Amino acid sequence: MIRGLALVGLFAAVLFFPRLGEQDCWPSHEARAAQNATSLLTRGDWLLPTMFDGTPEYQKPPADYWMIAALATLTGGEVTPWTVRAPSAIAAMLTVLAITGSLMLVGRPGAGIAAGIILATAIRFTTYARVGRIDMPLAGAITLGLLAIFCGWHLRRFWLAAIVAGIAFGWAILLKGPIGLALPIATLLGIALVEWRRPPIGPCLLGLLTIAIVAVPWFVAVHVRTNGEFTQTFFWYHNFQRAMGGAEALAAHPVWFYPIRWIVDFLPWSILLLAIAVQRLRHGTASMDRFAVWGIVWLVAMMLVLSASRFKRAEYLLPAYPGAAIALGCAMESLLLRWSIPRRRTVAFGLLAVAALGWWGYDRWLLPPQAAPREMRAFAQRIRERDIAAHSEPSPVILFQTEAHLLAWHLRPPVETITDWQMLTTRLHELPTAWVVLHPANVDEFRQRFPDRATTVPIDLAETLTVPPARPLLAIPSN
Repeated sequence: MIRGLALVGLFAAVLFFPRLGEQDCWPSHEARAAQNATSLLTRGDWLLPTMFDGTPEYQKPPADYWMIAALATLTGGEVTPWTVRAPSAIAAMLTVLAITGSLMLVGRPGAGIAAGIILATAIRFTTYARVGRIDMPLAGAITLGLLAIFCGWHLRRFWLAAIVAGIAFGWAILLKGPIGLALPIATLLGIALVEWRRPPIGPCLLGLLTIAIVAVPWFVAVHVRTNGEFTQTFFWYHNFQRAMGGAEALAAHPVWFYPIRWIVDFLPWSILLLAIAVQRLRHGTASMDRFAVWGIVWLVAMMLVLSASRFKRAEYLLPAYPGAAIALGCAMESLLLRWSIPRRRTVAFGLLAVAALGWWGYDRWLLPPQAAPREMRAFAQRIRERDIAAHSEPSPVILFQTEAHLLAWHLRPPVETITDWQMLTTRLHELPTAWVVLHPANVDEFRQRFPDRATTVPIDLAETLTVPPARPLLAIPSN
């Protein structure tokens, strides 16, 4: 058991960790996370993270930023691309090890190894193991909680399972809010309905109490700190309005979005799982593997909950992937047991080699062209170099009507965000020197409103890149 678990862990580590920090932060959410984690270290306030422009973080609870800041503390005290992405890579590896170890614990080592390898090599799972997004740590926390319940259910260790699951689900809530509890509850209700079994009341109450002990204190503290503003913004706008489609700035998707995305994103395994499911349904479901059924319910229940929301993103489905991997791993176990040990090793190492080479090639040749149009480091350096050459101290850089987290990350404070012309007018009258970063479409109006402050040649983002920018920007010095 230990040897098999170690081999699966090594398999996952080879896919998730090499070259993890070589690419600069390039998605906006990585830069936002880096700013929030940096604020924890520089301000010493671990209750409420803030971005470089002073905006408090109301979109998400702080658990992901806590992990990034903790890793930064252990690795030199500075937030880097590696510390931003490491929580995702660690969570992905723990998720792979958790499903492998859990199936081994209940007497299914072949299914466990197969499920671990399947999950580690699913396209979207491997991708987001290497990106600093909150969804992978969320998937890890939910998976650990559900597997604790499954193992406790199978081994009749209900009370211990309730405590472990409560801690995991409480952490999931601290990562992303109510969805961290809604997804596992939907899964557990689905399994209870399929098995026609009522869960034990005592352990359920203990689990809920543990969740409350882990998650509630932070929400109460931040509610008091912000006079209820966080509660209103986070629960009403970022949860309810997003789910109902009331957030105008966010794109809605049809109800069939997630089934189609799963087929694409779980390749190369989704087609095989669908084929096996159809074959089993044609021959009746009475003899279906119990753990495979649990995995399918896990996948379907989470997909249904997420599909009920109008606002959808592909990475939101990550917590459902372990269920699909468990179902397919159980279905493939009988095939693997018919193979000789040398053949199993050959297939495993061949799959590892193909996957590792594929992701090495992706990181080396395909990712840089995707990141190049979003690169902001050279633009930020050009702004600060001209600024320091003219002034002894850095001037405030005002991001006007643009959300540019990556630029703010590279600029470092002082940075401000302003969305209204009147506010910009007031602020520029207060500042002796400043830079204004804006879209080229706003340049003419800026020059009309501030003719005495727009006399210097601006810096064009396009001139600092080797490819056309994803979003054009100009930086105008305002003296």
